[in-house]
Amino acid sequence: QKISTECNTPLEHIQDTDRFDQLNMDSMSAIMVMDALEDFLQMELSPLYFWDNPTLDSYASCLLYTSD
Repeated sequence: QKISTECNTPLEHIQDTDRFDQLNMDSMSAIMVMDALEDFLQMELSPLYFWDNPTLDSYASCLLYTSD
């Protein structure tokens, strides 16, 4: 939902395999999403996770392994 808000893309148009650049996510919106995730997960995240994991599903997988 945060990605939908930050990228001005309706939630129903966002798929797990969409690349962040396809969703018009820029560096500022990525930081906003990352900040919200850090608050939610109670952990520090690297901005590079967006670069290294350019889709929603790859980013989610990265977060699963990072939280261990």
